[in-house]
Amino acid sequence: MAALKVAAIWAEVVYRTRLVGWQSLLGVVLLLVSAVLILAMLLPKQGQLEQLKHEAALREASPKQVNYVADNSPQTSINAFYKLLPAEDQAPKAFQQILVMANDQGVEPEKSEYQSARNPSAIFTRYQMTLPMHGRYLDIRKFVIQVLNTLPNVALSEISFKRDEANPEQVEARLRFSIYTTADNVRGAM
Repeated sequence: MAALKVAAIWAEVVYRTRLVGWQSLLGVVLLLVSAVLILAMLLPKQGQLEQLKHEAALREASPKQVNYVADNSPQTSINAFYKLLPAEDQAPKAFQQILVMANDQGVEPEKSEYQSARNPSAIFTRYQMTLPMHGRYLDIRKFVIQVLNTLPNVALSEISFKRDEANPEQVEARLRFSIYTTADNVRGAM
């Protein structure tokens, strides 16, 4: 019974289509395609429009500072830089974070070497962490990028790669990171 209804409906659609003609059908199809394309272009732009409205509202809501004069002296810039550096007692935490990130990327170092270099005339202390490791080049690269993006007081001082002819996927790498900290007694004086 249901098959008869479907067949009757289909016969009616075919009959009406022949009455209208192929030119009218082409017009209807082009209108539908145009509507789909317009929606496909407008919907992504709607999200961008909402984002711009949100940013504009935030700019309007933020208080404006009138007659604000910034102190752009070199000493102020240096003091601001030193305030961003963590205290010396945070260096072991940075070492641990670096090793955890290496483990997360699957390039755990064979060993790690640490050095401290404190210049008496400088306010900061530089620790160096040397990591020899084996792994895929992309994994080592991801590890380095993760460390530099996560820890702002860490710099990559040295990097070297050596590729094994037998296994071109694996590389031997030597990384040296510099971790910068400030002394606790200096932090209080700034």
